[in-house]
Amino acid sequence: MSHFGLFRLCIMSSLMSLLVLTGCSSAQSTTTQRTQTKIQYSVQNAHSHNDYEQPRFFFDAYKAGFGSMEADIYLVDGDLLVAHGKNEIDPHRSLAAMYLSPLANNLKMNKGYPYKNHQANLELLIDLKDPKDSPAYQKAVTLILSYKALKGSKHLRITFTGNIPSDSVMAAATGMFYFDGVPGRSYSPDAQKRIYMLSDNFADYSAWKGEGEISKEDYRKLKSTVEAAHAAGKKIRFWNAPDNKTAWETMEKLGVDYINTDKIDALAVFLHKTY
Repeated sequence: MSHFGLFRLCIMSSLMSLLVLTGCSSAQSTTTQRTQTKIQYSVQNAHSHNDYEQPRFFFDAYKAGFGSMEADIYLVDGDLLVAHGKNEIDPHRSLAAMYLSPLANNLKMNKGYPYKNHQANLELLIDLKDPKDSPAYQKAVTLILSYKALKGSKHLRITFTGNIPSDSVMAAATGMFYFDGVPGRSYSPDAQKRIYMLSDNFADYSAWKGEGEISKEDYRKLKSTVEAAHAAGKKIRFWNAPDNKTAWETMEKLGVDYINTDKIDALAVFLHKTY
């Protein structure tokens, strides 16, 4: 069997096991387990990668109506601080000030909805940068639940990625709290129920830089992973992907649920729709 054949077999086997084991999920997860239909792309399929590096973090992606935005966090002296690396930590850049407070304010203004358009959803993807056994995850949950406005919104989801906690901790999560898994990685049945989506490094599939057409072999590898994720009832995103119009068109063709970008305005224009 070729290397690609082995790759596809491993991915399909691992992700199809998710389909079998996640049949008794919560109502929100159950919705994602229905047969995947063709995606009608809008800004709700846009993900602001490392959003905190934007000049107007939170607000530009929010104004564009993005469905997802990302904040990397470290636990430092009891505070959750937003930074890509430890050398960039600034005590004035906290998760609370940069994301939770403005998010809570908008939920209050919109009567419990993230956006004025009550059909629109918002995901805050929190990348846990500390080691897996760090108390950062539990600290984040406690902090988020301290905001009354953040509780109970069916259109708000907090998804943890990066160094996510153990399967037993994931399985105990409730409400708006979910996790970002990795294709091909094994999780316990109960933990899988709390995995909302899967993310992977585009460079592990292809060296394509968004110029010309992606090779057929690389496209098949990506498409196989997308289809397996959807069969398992999971959304999917590729990070470290090319970030231009040609790449976005390819992501749509592949059926990727969240298009990763650092170019908020350009992707919003490409997707033709704002909220």
